[in-house]
Amino acid sequence: MKYRLPLAALSGLLAGLCVWLLFSDSAVQMWIGGVGLAVLIAWAVLFTVLYRRGY
Repeated sequence: MKYRLPLAALSGLLAGLCVWLLFSDSAVQMWIGGVGLAVLIAWAVLFTVLYRRGY
């Protein structure tokens, strides 16, 4: 429970960075932003499942 707030803050910062990269000019930066957002969404789902199971 004590890790939820720092994880939420770090995830929010990383999501902001990925969105910023997603709407940038370079195609490489767009790919990095899109893949980063997909990884963050997968991490959030996995963390939620593991947290509910007691890990």
